[in-house]
Amino acid sequence: MKTWKKIIVGVICWTVVVGFFVYETYSIVKKEYVRQTEVANEAREEINFNLDMIKIGVLTGDVETYGNNLSGMREQIAVISSLWLVRSEQEEYLTALSEYAELLENKVALLDEMKKVKTEIVTVKDKINENYGNKDTLTRDKLKEVSAKVLDFKIKPEEYQEEKVLKILNAVNGMVEGISEKAGALAECIDACYKDRINTINDELAEKIKAFADSVKELNSEFEKEFEFERMEELKNNS
Repeated sequence: MKTWKKIIVGVICWTVVVGFFVYETYSIVKKEYVRQTEVANEAREEINFNLDMIKIGVLTGDVETYGNNLSGMREQIAVISSLWLVRSEQEEYLTALSEYAELLENKVALLDEMKKVKTEIVTVKDKINENYGNKDTLTRDKLKEVSAKVLDFKIKPEEYQEEKVLKILNAVNGMVEGISEKAGALAECIDACYKDRINTINDELAEKIKAFADSVKELNSEFEKEFEFERMEELKNNS
């Protein structure tokens, strides 16, 4: 009988010890879960900051800011991935974020070349406007000069490799050629055409120059689409 009592007491003591151990383990895990959740939330806030700075880098052509914050975002992804208690909860977010980070990685060379070509485009636009932007001051000699000299403003494609940049570059060079063509037609027409025809070509030239300036804004808009800012906002709102 005494043996049975000892066994029962032993089982009770063992149950108490195990129960205490389970409670302590649960308490520790719960505290660690809370801690890891806080770390994950802080990391996601930092990622949102990185995404904002990446967008600024794209809009301003700041390749260094873009690259630094892309690296920062990768670091925070690694932080969240290391949190074993909350990683499964963050899995969908981490997958979407990693895929977007990969897209951004693939756009570094594009951003670098686009920064350079945008500077060249603005230079071409300013030169054309400065020298030939006022149609009322264009003489016959000036028009002949436009026809030949404006072709010197064309951007050299051999300095670029990115397909998207080359497409934009070719469009810009095509517009420059159009300005040259209209200027040449107007120069040839000045002594031989009727006044209304001269005015028509003159207006067409002015429109070509204006269209060139307007196209710079359109090109910027098309370029920004490459970085899928809507997708960026979805990731930020998901945090």
